[in-house]
Amino acid sequence: MRTIIPIIGIVILLGMSSADPQENDIRALEDSLRNDPRNFEIISELCWTYLAQENYEPASVLLKEYLKYDSANVAAIYLYGKTLDLSDNILEATAYYLLAIERDSTFWRPYRDLAMIYDIFADYENTNRFMVDALRLSPRPESLYYEVGYSYDMLEEPDSALIYYRLALKSDSTDSQASMNIGAIWGNRGEVDSARYYTEKSIRLSPDSPGASFNYAEIMTMSGDTVEAITFFSRALALKSDLFAANKRLGELFEARGDSIMARIYFEEFLRAAPIVYADDIDKIKSKLSRYK
Repeated sequence: MRTIIPIIGIVILLGMSSADPQENDIRALEDSLRNDPRNFEIISELCWTYLAQENYEPASVLLKEYLKYDSANVAAIYLYGKTLDLSDNILEATAYYLLAIERDSTFWRPYRDLAMIYDIFADYENTNRFMVDALRLSPRPESLYYEVGYSYDMLEEPDSALIYYRLALKSDSTDSQASMNIGAIWGNRGEVDSARYYTEKSIRLSPDSPGASFNYAEIMTMSGDTVEAITFFSRALALKSDLFAANKRLGELFEARGDSIMARIYFEEFLRAAPIVYADDIDKIKSKLSRYK
């Protein structure tokens, strides 16, 4: 059976709001720090503020200077690792996260961020291992239910993934990503009614999600409603123009309807956008197009 896919990955969060603080608030923090340059509470608040603004250099400078004074401060070690991480210095960030864990194995934040790094490299065993540790140690485990579910999903353990996605929805009924991924699991099992229920819920919660529209189109294909499937594959493409899988699926649907002109258009778009790692699909589509000549 065709896999329903774009499972949404781990969401990156900073330690505070991503909205830009007022400049006078930043100046007040900087003034306070000048009067008390070794006050880590002020340094931490100011660094999180800089990170929320994607202003990484001053945060890095502050933390490096502070760590010269107090190299054992676990929160400072972690925060410096976070700054390196957000600056795309992944190897050093990993080292600082591991150092923070070595200094305080009960501190949950570096476990979560390490899990996110391993997810980038598709090392899902370590993604899951560190995310489960973060869940065990977090004072707010409900904030990690989705991410733990995702880590099990990537290990192809859908039963465990469902447990945590459901906990995520129980904790936050507006979690559209959890709804979408539950729908994807049911769809991959051929449970069309359940897949449709959760995917429709995801679309209601997040109407601009290309993944939810794509998955709904797949469910409509499974149901035999090709008109609705074409509508939602097209909607997914309108929301994300480089969603090459939607081009492929539209080409296949139009081909099945005997519309070789539209099939050709979408197949050619697929070939333009598909990465080389999809070599098997690329070869199949090239073979199809050769028959149209």
